[in-house]
Amino acid sequence: MRKELPLSRVYRLIEPGPVVLLTTACEGRANVMTLSWHMMVEFEPPMVACVISSADYSFAALRTTRECVIAVPALELASKVVEVGNCPGRDIDKFAAFGLTPAPAERVVPPLVAECIAISNAGSSIRAS
Repeated sequence: MRKELPLSRVYRLIEPGPVVLLTTACEGRANVMTLSWHMMVEFEPPMVACVISSADYSFAALRTTRECVIAVPALELASKVVEVGNCPGRDIDKFAAFGLTPAPAERVVPPLVAECIAISNAGSSIRAS
């Protein structure tokens, strides 16, 4: 069944990558958000472009610390990924609320998500914003 959508919503239907979880940490508080607007822009060194709204709680942490972890969830986490994406992180510990396990990263402060597939789970530094 065809449905008419405004152009501003059509872009959501053609995004090519998997839905991932992005973690941040600022002032001793970790957060996790669902991210679907991302793409590889360079392979060596690895570089991922992400679109994160300035209204998102994680945006301020990214701007302040310039660090994050991009974690690729397995299919079994699909319902938790949706819940994380539908819940603002400003007033809740989403790791605890959704039963996700923060684990230390090697090169950055934001935690890994222990339940996720390790692809870019080593951590990332922000190069441009």
